[in-house]
Amino acid sequence: MGSAVEPDTPLTLDPMSSQLRIPALCLVALLGIGSGAAGVSSATDFHLDEVGAEVPTTPSSFEVIPSPDPLSPPGLQPPSLPDSVEVNREARRAQEDFERFRESRIPAERGRGGGRCDEPVGRLCLNFTGDEAPPIGRAPLPVVQARAELLDELARAAEALPGDMWIAGQRVHYYLEAGDIFNAREVAEDCQAREWWCLALRGLVLHHDERWIEAGEAFLDALEETPADEMEGWTGEDWVMERAGRSFLDAGDAGERERRRALLWRLADPLFLVPGNDRWTAHMARLTQVRILEDAYNAFGLSWDEDLEQILLRYGWALGWERSMSTPDMRGGMQIRPNRMVARLDPQRRRFLPMGEVLERFPGTGEGALDVRDGRQTTGYTPSYAPRIENLSSQTARFIRDDELLVVHAFAREPEEDDESVARAEQDDDPFGGWGERAPVGGADALPRDLQQALFLLPVMGPVVEDGPEPLRNQPLPEGGALEDVWTATVPRGDYILSMEAWSRLDRVGWRARQGLPDLPTPEGELMVSDPVFLDAEPLDEPETLDEALPYVLPTVSFPQGTLLRIGWEVYGIPEGRIASVSLGLEPAERSALRRLGEFFRVLDPVEPVTIRWDDAEAETPGVVFRAVNLQLPQLDPGVYDLFMEIQLDDDPPAVSYRRFHVTEG
Repeated sequence: MGSAVEPDTPLTLDPMSSQLRIPALCLVALLGIGSGAAGVSSATDFHLDEVGAEVPTTPSSFEVIPSPDPLSPPGLQPPSLPDSVEVNREARRAQEDFERFRESRIPAERGRGGGRCDEPVGRLCLNFTGDEAPPIGRAPLPVVQARAELLDELARAAEALPGDMWIAGQRVHYYLEAGDIFNAREVAEDCQAREWWCLALRGLVLHHDERWIEAGEAFLDALEETPADEMEGWTGEDWVMERAGRSFLDAGDAGERERRRALLWRLADPLFLVPGNDRWTAHMARLTQVRILEDAYNAFGLSWDEDLEQILLRYGWALGWERSMSTPDMRGGMQIRPNRMVARLDPQRRRFLPMGEVLERFPGTGEGALDVRDGRQTTGYTPSYAPRIENLSSQTARFIRDDELLVVHAFAREPEEDDESVARAEQDDDPFGGWGERAPVGGADALPRDLQQALFLLPVMGPVVEDGPEPLRNQPLPEGGALEDVWTATVPRGDYILSMEAWSRLDRVGWRARQGLPDLPTPEGELMVSDPVFLDAEPLDEPETLDEALPYVLPTVSFPQGTLLRIGWEVYGIPEGRIASVSLGLEPAERSALRRLGEFFRVLDPVEPVTIRWDDAEAETPGVVFRAVNLQLPQLDPGVYDLFMEIQLDDDPPAVSYRRFHVTEG
């Protein structure tokens, strides 16, 4: 049955009529044709969610117009419908009546939405508004009471139709909207609809209840039970990934596609310190919400389509609603009544999903590739246990110990914006770049007292949902300590996900540094070389062993122009009586893939020529030599560079290693 509008009020639908602003992902709609439910017309007024401020306004200008059966003779009433159909129809009518009542209570504000569109999404506009939007208030008592009456009506319908999927989904949806986890869980547990749908509803409730292990298990069970013709609705990654990410996931082989999806969601887990994977369960919860909302009357009065699905999967459903009203206009002899619908979405959302180009190279990614990203992102999520997760500055290096890897990881809090100018001023007279003794950013008192630190080195492939993977090292922050240190760990040779994390349960704040860590490559010749590692150049004496160098490993790979650096590394396998030569060079990172061996953009000359002899090794580690040299960075343009190191025995193939780093303005 089609939708209908009043014939004496001709309206059109502006394809850019709805706006979404972030934070307060706000969605504004100028509504014309389109229907939220079959057999009824669209509403021109916007309804406010239960967390928004609502006051009485003029009721909707549209009226419900039944759609007659075109095959019935004039004046002939259709035959009576089965009781089950009538019960379902009455439940749907009650749901729409509630939404129309709620939308009638939204105050219309002149000019809300600003008329701009940062990103068009079908019939909607996505706007990034910064901190312009006011706080979201609570629902007024009449709306709370009306929702309670709707839930009572839905409960009666569920008694008559206990296996109705639509009624079960609506009951869970409105209980969660009201913050009633207890009754939402009861409905999901008592669900008698299809098994896969009941499991999905349980996962949705458990995710909102912050029981992410159980939520993950429920969603995994739902996927197992879902019939093949329903599986397409349980992906949705195309809406949350950019082009490179979609290309990465679009593998021809089904098994490879699943492997790549598993890697995506494994890396997207905000903190391994928190059991479960709430970013994946959030995605599954949003997919469940799509199924609940796609066949119900919605706040926009629009028929469900890909634009609404895309917004829900990218940012979650609205936290509140507003309505923007401006002066009526005349276009082409047709009166347009502007009723812009503003949806307020998550204002603290951050991106935890890795970018497509990172997935394509993983685990061959360096520091910063898996940073948490805020601001204007294609998708977002806010963990309830840590609405603010900041990135740690870090540097990681790999060394060989027999058949194992010794991983060295230096980390520190990144300077706050207010501290950067002070830190820069303190470094102006420091020839070593200011990386000597330095106070923790914000002072030790600024750190939560219950802060827990942990270092994870996890296999690249593993379960999407884990009951807390075991860290290699886990300890509380010492009293008065700084979130800055150098940690080491020894693991079997292989590829890993490295994640250094800190989390305060009480203050709900976290920090992390996450990256891929591939195995050291097998050389063509006799020699192997570790990663070059940046050391603090302030001490006058150069370290002679890695153990001596560890306290001076810098927690960063970003340096101002002209910085004096100290670089250390280990060489393995120098034959007795042989001498190896060392060459150092650097070039812009974008040229690295095109570089041929020995063709450096710029050759760096240490203070003295560097050679390595077999008899330089310690007696207990024959053939293993540590070296450190000081290098003055030239006045490079700010950007990303690769520092290359080649170590060669006579005419043998050289052992090559490199370190990517950033040059900033001095």
